[in-house]
Amino acid sequence: MKHSKLLSSSTFRLALIYMVLFASSVMVLLGFLYWSTVAYMSNQTDATIAAEVTGLAEQYRQRRLDGLIAVIRKRLELDPDSSLVYLLTTPDYKPLIGNLSTWPGTTPTSDGWLNFQFKDSRAGGRLFHARARQFTLKGDFHLLVGRDIRELEATQQLIIQALLWGLAITLGLALVGGIAMSRSMLRRIELINHTSREIIAGDLSRRIPMSGRSDDFDQLAANLNTMLDEIERLMDGIRHVSDSIAHDLRTPLTRLRNRLEQLHTDLDTNSPQLEQVERSIADADQLLSTFAALLRIARIESGGHKANFISVDLTQLVQDASELYEALAQDKQITLSTKADASVCMEGDRD
Repeated sequence: MKHSKLLSSSTFRLALIYMVLFASSVMVLLGFLYWSTVAYMSNQTDATIAAEVTGLAEQYRQRRLDGLIAVIRKRLELDPDSSLVYLLTTPDYKPLIGNLSTWPGTTPTSDGWLNFQFKDSRAGGRLFHARARQFTLKGDFHLLVGRDIRELEATQQLIIQALLWGLAITLGLALVGGIAMSRSMLRRIELINHTSREIIAGDLSRRIPMSGRSDDFDQLAANLNTMLDEIERLMDGIRHVSDSIAHDLRTPLTRLRNRLEQLHTDLDTNSPQLEQVERSIADADQLLSTFAALLRIARIESGGHKANFISVDLTQLVQDASELYEALAQDKQITLSTKADASVCMEGDRD
């Protein structure tokens, strides 16, 4: 129930919206870093290949075919683990020199680049990707110069993993932060709701506690407390007025009843005014009972007189009220009905 209340709170929904926005911004930032890093490394690879092609072309112009073969052989011998890929073939694509066994069977792209797979004997014959440029030399000799891009692919995978972990950590931290913030806000709101329920139950002296941080909730609590102070002052004024009116009217009513009682005693039993006097005494008793009930209500609402409460049968009370108003309902052609399956009792003042 508590978790359901937390998840359905507006604070948690705002935290989720913030989490989505924050995660989106992080993804845009990390995506830009991925794009810029991979693009930079790809450009560096292409620039290295282009520089190597320029150098070999110059060697071919100066030293012809034998000189080019000698240069490629020397470079392979000096750096056998180099990531550069060389292959020089005859016009019918028979290898003359290089670290590739066969000419790639892939078709060049529109900008002249070849992307292909090759088996590296140094890695147990595993397949790797390479990127290369091809040229046709004088005499229809074919030259391919490229570079092993396994390091680039490994870097790309590493960046992708970092992006995924970064996104997961970002979402996790945002979710934890949202839950923590929602719990804090929910505690403050629940404190206000709890105090409000006590005030609704009749305890107008209750006030919303303040944290002392002078934040928005403290400002709200201060305004509500000021409003409650004014409401309590007005209610006290109304109770005081009602109490005063009841006191002021009860005294003359008591004197009036006493005079009616004296008149009832002085009248002869056969007097025609005797019945009217008796009805007047009954009306005065009813008025005195009403004012006494008003005074009891005032004392009950002020927190007193509860010690004199007795067990009241609410079912019987409803039935009595129904009988009292049944005749009036019939006169107005209204059907008045009551239904009580069981007796319900509570402590209170029946009047």
